[in-house]
Amino acid sequence: MKYKGAILGLCVVVILLAVAYAVAYYSQSETTEVTVTDKEHINKTNSDGDSESYYLIYTDKGTYKLAESLILWKWNTSDDYGRLRIDSTYTINAVGFRAAFISEYPNINGIHTVK
Repeated sequence: MKYKGAILGLCVVVILLAVAYAVAYYSQSETTEVTVTDKEHINKTNSDGDSESYYLIYTDKGTYKLAESLILWKWNTSDDYGRLRIDSTYTINAVGFRAAFISEYPNINGIHTVK
């Protein structure tokens, strides 16, 4: 196989890019006070039948994602989603950044009600 080295090199580059993206995404953390303006539940199914489910939270400071995360050890997104009220103000901690070209949003990691 005369292209074996090129294929291996390409695989290494793809893996390094994926790791760099993950490090960049999860190293971005911010705490912000927001007012929820709307929210929705998203269910996506691709052509292979694989599905993805998450919540989008629309605020006066931008759109955030509320999704389960093994890396963030977050498993209570349905409970958090149910507690969020439109026109209420919260302090949120979000990890990540907005990447419009791949429909990526900062993922909410913590929510506290502002009294």
